[in-house]
Amino acid sequence: MTTETTATTDEVDTTSETMLRVEGMRIATRRRSIGPFDLRVSAGELVGLVGPNGSGKTTLLRLALGLDPATTGSSRVHGRPVDPWHPPHRVGAVFEADGWLPWLSGRDNLTIFAEVHGVDGVTVDAQLDDVGLTPAADQAVRQYSRGMRQRLAIARAQLHSPPLLILDEPTVALDPAATGWLVEVLADHVESGGAAVIASHDDAFLGALDARRVAVEHGRCG
Repeated sequence: MTTETTATTDEVDTTSETMLRVEGMRIATRRRSIGPFDLRVSAGELVGLVGPNGSGKTTLLRLALGLDPATTGSSRVHGRPVDPWHPPHRVGAVFEADGWLPWLSGRDNLTIFAEVHGVDGVTVDAQLDDVGLTPAADQAVRQYSRGMRQRLAIARAQLHSPPLLILDEPTVALDPAATGWLVEVLADHVESGGAAVIASHDDAFLGALDARRVAVEHGRCG
């Protein structure tokens, strides 16, 4: 059964390891103010951020990972403070701006990422196979369809086996078979003690995951 809540920390089981804790995070400029956001995610949880376009879901994820500087509040990943000068460790993320080197192949793009994290080439090939990109592994990413780039982004997020996954609209451009595969991947991830936070408009996808839903409305939650 799927539940929907606001992101209050009191509603989460605090007996398990807290992988992500966001408290009072807000970003404010002369033109806009988004937040505050409060969210706690424990090991073994799938959390779905829901809300209309522009509600602040992506902003929450970016603030949580230190990709954007917060005006107030704090984020901790695996208990360690996060900000733009102290990026988080042991996290895999998928955002719409994928950051590929388009003239390189899918394999070469993943290999660069793998070298940063000390991951070997065998693991790179295994991930490409897992997301169904082995036939296109040596093809330039600029020739990939949007769905192929999305699968490559999912492979990159999982490459170093991070316990926490942060996914922004991960089913965009995925066909039903690939979406079903992603459900299985995320289910296995949490069963092994990992956690995932997913911003998504795909109600069927979140339902298949039985995710705890957190409503983000008017640029705030909690």
